[in-house]
Amino acid sequence: MNLRILILATSFVATLSCTSNRSAIESNSELEITTTKDSAASAKLFAQKILGNHLRVQNHERHPSRYLDVQMIFETDDLLSYTSYSDNRLKDNSKIKDYNGYLLFVANYEDAMSAAHAFQELKTNTQVRISSLQGYSGLLVEQVQVFERIREKGGLITHKDNYVFYLLESCDKPPLGDNWTEYENIFLRYIFTNGRVEVINSDCGQDSFLVQEIRIH
Repeated sequence: MNLRILILATSFVATLSCTSNRSAIESNSELEITTTKDSAASAKLFAQKILGNHLRVQNHERHPSRYLDVQMIFETDDLLSYTSYSDNRLKDNSKIKDYNGYLLFVANYEDAMSAAHAFQELKTNTQVRISSLQGYSGLLVEQVQVFERIREKGGLITHKDNYVFYLLESCDKPPLGDNWTEYENIFLRYIFTNGRVEVINSDCGQDSFLVQEIRIH
């Protein structure tokens, strides 16, 4: 199939399914988490647990006319800003094209439905490979290039309230826990209290993103 036709068809289907996707998000009670935790505050507590006094917190406003590297992951019209949590012992890179020293990114959207819809789009876009977009340009191409780099080292993406979270991983030992699966669960317990959580997950050497449900205990 011609790639241009495929992309146009995909966009058309995505538009038609937007309403049904949002309805599914609203009605999927099995994935709802009962919690009173403040998502942003909990994310910061997790980062403080890992980095302590070496934690650097930076707030980044959305730039609608130009896409900074990390912003491309989260980009929608409803994105307001995003926050990065990194090690202050390493060089500050405001453009964030090198993720070394970064622990977590938290994107802030206008409301919970906007964040949930952005997550649904990420579930689709993380499955696209850059080889299928040769000769094309635009946000999707730039976004997929970032996903290709994430596949090399791994990472976990999820959402709650009006936030989308991107937890960075690597091919080394995790900063907390015996393995990356344990590390992911530690992070998720900070954000959620109990129940099942849907995530987009990639591990070092896996070269793919998996959409999974993880039960929080």
